[in-house]
Amino acid sequence: MKLEKTTEYGKFITNQEQRPINTSHAKKIAENMADCGFIPSKPIQCYKDGVNLVVVDGHHRLEAAKAAGVELYYIIEPRQCQQSMASENSLVKPWSQIDFVRLYANRGQKDYMALLEYKEKGIPLQMAASMLIDNSAASGNASKNIKKGTFKIKSRNLINLVLSFVDEFSRSNEAIGTRSFIAAISSCILCQEIDIEALRSRIRENMSMIEKASTVDIMLEQIERVYNFRSRSPIPLKFTVKESAKSRSVNPLRK
Repeated sequence: MKLEKTTEYGKFITNQEQRPINTSHAKKIAENMADCGFIPSKPIQCYKDGVNLVVVDGHHRLEAAKAAGVELYYIIEPRQCQQSMASENSLVKPWSQIDFVRLYANRGQKDYMALLEYKEKGIPLQMAASMLIDNSAASGNASKNIKKGTFKIKSRNLINLVLSFVDEFSRSNEAIGTRSFIAAISSCILCQEIDIEALRSRIRENMSMIEKASTVDIMLEQIERVYNFRSRSPIPLKFTVKESAKSRSVNPLRK
């Protein structure tokens, strides 16, 4: 089979057995093609029907190439290949976020290499990415840039502070290494009204008061009890942290 290329999009016709086009998915592919072009190793697979080429696999790539106005690659296969294409496609596993991170890390992108390092230290990948762009661990705002290869670290201050809590306490209390604790403590660190070193000291003294929690809210309630333990001037830590999160358009880091 010969790999061919063209910008004559009209020579391709749809296959009646294809799934409906997902316009959102095609748009995302087109955006990537506008930056990187059509990847030759992922050609459109088709067969001849008279003067037309019937697309067997690659309908979204075809739509994306049209939208981006780029030259597309294709191969012509025997018509009988259509029989196995649906079952083969059903076995294709979509790329996960960690797959993209490993890809760009292997290409030598230092920001992605740092992401992997924090994951190996026990910080969940998405949480690490969010904290490295100055957001709380629960925000999840980094996903799009991770996949596009444009993820950039803004600061390591927040994640290193969170990691210091995990390193100090998680061996003695498993709850302190959980996702809910990491999300909660990152929000506390970003809240200017909370004395983080005082909180660290109180966790050290009353670690047994923190248990595994199914939600960040429950974990914040536990942290509030620890922070206010035997205090003459208790503060509504959970409320304060949540109000601080609402008011931040850009999350400031503690100095």
